Amino acid sequence: MNEYKFSNSWFQVAKPVWDRLLTDFRPTKILEIGSFEGASACYMIEKLGAHHSIDLHCVDTWEGGIEHAADGTFSANMGQVEKRFHENLAVARTKVSHPFSVYVHRFRSDIVLATLLAQGKANYFDLIYVDGSHKAPDVLFDAVVFQPASSKFKGERCEGVKLSVTDRKTFIPFKTGAAILLALQHLYPEKTGLQKGNIFFDRLAGSPLFREMICKQVPLDDIMVESLRQIEQFSRTTPVKLLYQ
Repeated sequence: MNEYKFSNSWFQVAKPVWDRLLTDFRPTKILEIGSFEGASACYMIEKLGAHHSIDLHCVDTWEGGIEHAADGTFSANMGQVEKRFHENLAVARTKVSHPFSVYVHRFRSDIVLATLLAQGKANYFDLIYVDGSHKAPDVLFDAVVFQPASSKFKGERCEGVKLSVTDRKTFIPFKTGAAILLALQHLYPEKTGLQKGNIFFDRLAGSPLFREMICKQVPLDDIMVESLRQIEQFSRTTPVKLLYQ
C-alpha cells in the first residue's frame, strides 16, 4: 500500500495557502485539532518531513458531528474514517526521509488541551491547526485571566474559561458543566475537593449522586441519562403548584 485513501478533497481547498505558509515557516512541533482521515496531517508530514523531523499531535474523537450522521450533509462511517486515518499515516511514513513522531489523542479537544497544559506544554507548539467541530458552542471556550475585586480571592490572579453562548436553544448548561467537572476531576483529583464529600456541592446538585459519578469518571452520556431520569421522577412526584411558578 503506497497511496492515500481519502473519501473527499476538502483539504485541497486550503492546500495552496499551506503551500505558501510552509515555504517560509517550517514548524517542528504541531498540534492538529480535527484529523478525520489524515489529509492535513499527511500533507504536513510530507511537506515538513522532507526537511527535518517533526512532532505531530492529532486530536479527534472520531465520533463525527451532526453532519456525519446517516441523514447528515456529509454522511460518514466514522469507524472507517478512523481506520483510513491510521492507514494514511502508515503511507506517509514511507514518503519522508526524516524521522517524525505522531501522538494520537482520541478524546475531546478540551480534555486533551487541559492534559497537555498539565504536562507543561503551554508554550510547546510552533503551529496549532484547528479544524474540528463546526458547532459554535464547542469552540467558544476562551481562556481568561482576571483579578476579582471582591470574594475570598480579592486581588489575586485567577485563571479560567469564559463561555460565550451563541444559541441558547441548543446549549445545555448542565451537560457543559458536567463535562468541565469530569475533565477537572480527571486532571486534578486532589484539588477538586469532591472525593472527600462536599455538603455544599451535594445540596446544589440535590444529592451526592452527581458528585459520586464525577469522582468515578462515569461517561458524560451516562450522567445525562441519569439526570433525565431524575427529572422525570421529580416531575411525577412533585405537586403541580410550586412557589416559583
